[in-house]
Amino acid sequence: MPDCRVEPAAPRGAKFAILAERLEIERPHAFGLAVSVWCLCWREQFLDGRLKRWTAQALADEILWKGDSKKLVESMVAAEILVREGDGTLVAKNFTERQGPLINKLLSDRKTAEDKAKAAATKLNPPAPTSDRVVLHILDQMKLCKITGSVKQKREEIEAWRARGIKGDEILAAIMNNSGLDIWELKKIVIGKAPASPAQAGNDSVSKIRKQFLGEAK
Repeated sequence: MPDCRVEPAAPRGAKFAILAERLEIERPHAFGLAVSVWCLCWREQFLDGRLKRWTAQALADEILWKGDSKKLVESMVAAEILVREGDGTLVAKNFTERQGPLINKLLSDRKTAEDKAKAAATKLNPPAPTSDRVVLHILDQMKLCKITGSVKQKREEIEAWRARGIKGDEILAAIMNNSGLDIWELKKIVIGKAPASPAQAGNDSVSKIRKQFLGEAK
């Protein structure tokens, strides 16, 4: 977590004199209360300075103020250390402007860490090639349609069919229209409705085959 950035001349700022006067404390104490608000923003990761859901009493307890919590907040608002939004949310004024470089570095470091984590995860678990995902989908459909045979046999046949130019949707249609078959019986149906190779059939033949598999034509 970054350190809270404070300018060297900050303790002499007029706002801290105002806060000290209203709370009847010494200026160094007022300065410490104000810095404590910024430290709270960093610790809770309120990078926009908005003290989400924090009440006056919660804030007073956090920055070790023993006096009246409402007076503390009203004094900080008057000294322009805090701003109260319309819904009552308290905002640390000028937090994002003064802490901007540190906030940007924090966000940049987070993004770099996330990118490295994603790259490492991808390296350990690379996405399956599109062709492998198609084969796995067809295997799942075979299981649902109770096509019998070992997974190895099914995978070998699927890869052989696709090498012949038979498309995945054609194979799926054959499976769904012929539930309960043995893989070898299914093979006869698939090969019987497919061209021996892409070069041996034109687009019209492939289109006709697809319609037959999808039940669009007899």
